[in-house]
Amino acid sequence: MAPTPRRTGRAPEITARAPAWAVALLGGVLLWSLGTDLRSVFETSGGWSWGLLLLVVKVILDHGSLVLVGVRPYAAAIAIWIVLPITVISGHIGTTVLSVPGVTAGVLALCRPRSAALHLAICGAWVVVHAASGTDPMTGWTLVLFLVPAITGGLVTRWFLTRIAGERERSRRATALATRVREQERLELSRELHDVVASGLALISLETSSVEDSEDPAELRQALATVQQTSRAAAAELRLLVRTLRDPPGESSGSPLAEFRRAGTLAEVTREVVQALIEHGFEVELDLRAFDGIRAEELQPSVLHSYLRILQEATTNVIKHAPPGAACSVAGAIREGQLSIRIANRLDEPTPAGSDGVGLKGIEERAALTAGTVSYGEEQGRWLVAASLPLRPS
Repeated sequence: MAPTPRRTGRAPEITARAPAWAVALLGGVLLWSLGTDLRSVFETSGGWSWGLLLLVVKVILDHGSLVLVGVRPYAAAIAIWIVLPITVISGHIGTTVLSVPGVTAGVLALCRPRSAALHLAICGAWVVVHAASGTDPMTGWTLVLFLVPAITGGLVTRWFLTRIAGERERSRRATALATRVREQERLELSRELHDVVASGLALISLETSSVEDSEDPAELRQALATVQQTSRAAAAELRLLVRTLRDPPGESSGSPLAEFRRAGTLAEVTREVVQALIEHGFEVELDLRAFDGIRAEELQPSVLHSYLRILQEATTNVIKHAPPGAACSVAGAIREGQLSIRIANRLDEPTPAGSDGVGLKGIEERAALTAGTVSYGEEQGRWLVAASLPLRPS
């Protein structure tokens, strides 16, 4: 089943900022304006004083906030918050009548909702203070006249930017989901190729190695027949795998899985796979009584497919690593809604040699796909593979 993207209730964060060329152009214009305003402040002042210093700071912050609002809206908002009490103390508004609406529009468009609301509340309180002072009635109306279109423009811009950010976020999630799906498909294909090709080639290699020095015609004919049978079976499975990749999703009536589902009980299916051990001369002890009452077609396709591939890999490992003719056991059980299988064989070496571990990793991944578990390792001179799969995965 393909993973689904996680939904969150949070709106996408707006990361859009003004382009560098626009900031540079605006900065040049405001730098000229800053020089003009500073000269005017010095000409009208009666000499050096703390009031003059506050006005200089105010003029610099007025112009600087307009430059910063497109790239650093939070810094621009803080600059305006510093300017507002200075205008109340000094009674000098000047370019603040332009910087406040400009920064307000930028903050509403680019900042988080709480920060934008706080900025709007501070600016609203500042307008009320000026209107209540009554020193210049036109000032309050002028501020409202400039702030209303600035607020409207900021909110409209925010709506467009939010939609753009939402589209980008959905596109990013869709791309990430497609990447995960492709990765899962790649892993699934690699597991299938390993099960179909690597297992067959391993059996062919073992069979030919066993008669490498033999001069018995009957033994050679038997080995050749086994090689032909194994290679034909692997080629047939490979063709079916290619057909599955080409065809639309759905279980093909000629697939190995469909054949096994028509084979009868789970015990009969297991004996059919384990028959390879008997054909290679192993002494097999079977305990599949728990599987006699379960028909293969009753299992979900994903569970049956994982079970068969795990059993096939474990059987191949016994043939590859166990001593010739060694005793091995295959036991199945049903406990608390779990289908369990244990395959054990005697070892000559502490651990299986000559294996790259790809098959064991593959059966772990297969079990995980159905919320099952797999364990393997040495236990009292035996190599044990144990798998547990849910009969009805959620």
